[in-house]
Amino acid sequence: MRLASAGPFLFPVCALVMCVLVSCATDAPVDDPRAAGAAAHTGGRAAQPASIAPGVRVDRAQQAVTVEGMVVLNQGFLEQLVCTPGTRVHESLIAIDAAPRELHAALLLAGLEPGAPGRWQEVADAAGEWSVERVRPTGPRLDVSVRWHAPDGTAHEQPILEWVRRANAPGDPSAPSHGAAGMSPPGHLVFAGSRIRTNTRSMGPGEHYVADFTGSVIGLVTFGDEVIAYDEVIADRVDVDPAVWEAWSERMPPEGTRVELLIRAHRSGR
Repeated sequence: MRLASAGPFLFPVCALVMCVLVSCATDAPVDDPRAAGAAAHTGGRAAQPASIAPGVRVDRAQQAVTVEGMVVLNQGFLEQLVCTPGTRVHESLIAIDAAPRELHAALLLAGLEPGAPGRWQEVADAAGEWSVERVRPTGPRLDVSVRWHAPDGTAHEQPILEWVRRANAPGDPSAPSHGAAGMSPPGHLVFAGSRIRTNTRSMGPGEHYVADFTGSVIGLVTFGDEVIAYDEVIADRVDVDPAVWEAWSERMPPEGTRVELLIRAHRSGR
């Protein structure tokens, strides 16, 4: 799969994620998103939804984050649900305006603690037989919906997973067993939190937040660097798991439509 070129790394980093200025309950800037996470648990005055970066708002009382973006694909097979511009737009439904680290910081401010992305690898046993080992992502479960307005001004909101359907995949016995064609993915999304990696020599000293370079915001297949991950591991190689998920065009607005993602902590019965 094609990745975006990294380019020079221009932001300072911390042990958890790259620094991003955020507003906490005291309206003071927070340079370390770990401090943002701590602020989410310290009480203080009741806060209205706050803008912490362009196009990113946090409602701590509701444990919710909204992020602005645009529909970039409404037909074809998918590997991501959401990416950043110029990265995986050829296989994602939506591109958001914010940097992945800003979304991560917003989720921390909403009081959510990340888990870890999933991963997979091919392994051989003593007899030389190959199999796929899969480790599911961890993290708090999230409900992710898309809000948008039709040309006539009508407001719409729909779970993002309902914009995805299983395509007809005859002859794919190794495809994930998610049911018949036309079904949406039955799993759910979790705050995995991407990963921190040591910079390459060309990037200079320090660390980087991987999703800022790959563009993996909300995954469907498992690249292992998603901020928000689908909870079932689907390999990002079609020779391991054939492509079966595609955009549900009839449920989606046209490409270019401005949308808002609403990301909330899952509550049973919702």
